[in-house]
Amino acid sequence: MDQKPEMIMVDQKTFAELGDAVKNLAEYNDWLASRHIDASRKLTPILSRMNCLLMTILEGHDPTIGVVTNVIGRFFDGYRERVTSSKSLQEGDAILREMDSLAAQLQSAVYEHFSKKEDRSH
Repeated sequence: MDQKPEMIMVDQKTFAELGDAVKNLAEYNDWLASRHIDASRKLTPILSRMNCLLMTILEGHDPTIGVVTNVIGRFFDGYRERVTSSKSLQEGDAILREMDSLAAQLQSAVYEHFSKKEDRSH
């Protein structure tokens, strides 16, 4: 028998702090990618999963975000496929850096959107 997940409420300030922490981790991963690509490759899927979880939380606030999350997931799946099929380590590294940069830009845009939305609701 499937149980419904227990809902946990998170206030806006706590969510913003969590978002900032993930953003800082993304920035660190960008820095790490230029110095130690193997470590960045290990961190990137974790960071991607954290972003997906944050988007899932936001989906409770704005149900339309689910469509966006699916499109983004397919987009980054394409990048991951390009990395695994790259012909050289350098090519894979360049694709990973591009993917990390796009993920950071996307994350900033999402947080900015929801911050403005919260400001308008007050």
